[in-house]
Amino acid sequence: MHIVLYLMFLNIISLGADVNSVTLDGETPLSSLVFLVKESLDGSAEDAAQIGRFCTRAAAILLDHGADPSCCLSAGDGEQWEPSLTQTSLEHFDLLFPLALLLLQRGALFFCSSHGTSCWTGHTLIFVRLKEILQEPVDAAKVTDLLAKAEVLLEIAQMCSLNFPPLSTLSVSSVQELEMVPQILLELQNRLREQEAQPLPLRHLCRAFIRHCLQPWPLEDKLRALPLPDRLKDYLMPEHDRYGLVLLPKQP
Repeated sequence: MHIVLYLMFLNIISLGADVNSVTLDGETPLSSLVFLVKESLDGSAEDAAQIGRFCTRAAAILLDHGADPSCCLSAGDGEQWEPSLTQTSLEHFDLLFPLALLLLQRGALFFCSSHGTSCWTGHTLIFVRLKEILQEPVDAAKVTDLLAKAEVLLEIAQMCSLNFPPLSTLSVSSVQELEMVPQILLELQNRLREQEAQPLPLRHLCRAFIRHCLQPWPLEDKLRALPLPDRLKDYLMPEHDRYGLVLLPKQP
């Protein structure tokens, strides 16, 4: 039922309605989508996958119409705020990886656009989630996959997000306050700090510029049409090279 109602929401937006419009109940397209995303986390694996695919397509439509996925959602009284779509996806990036990747690819801010980095940053959310999972018994294959996804999100955010926030001491201390940080997570932090201490290489800047020139999304077909070696195409779209992802499954 929620998905049917949301499809009506999206149809109205495609006809020209304001993407930030508010219903009599105080709901917006983004707040309704966040509700569906959270609902998918509580369902079966099959339901979660189906709802997750729908939410990813819906998010793409909202972004195409100018929605800000990193803006905290008002709870209605002007003082309480609900997590944004970007925050929600990064808090569960292992379960919502395609959605988180899509948002960052499209340039979603890696911090709260309402309250700044004091509210949240992507670094903090990813590190906290990593630590939560690594505290439990996890096999080596899952750890490898988890870290790879985290590094892809961090790389794409740095490449595509405006005003990419630094890896502040806040993001590290917020993880360390919980308990001892796993060694593998400390190694990731150290690699990020080393990268941050150096200027971005020219090839990184060129990659970001080329991706910007290929917009609007999706970029995959445009990238394939470029007269470039496959290795360079893989570098231009590292998320596809590592996961072979097609973020927006074609409609049947």
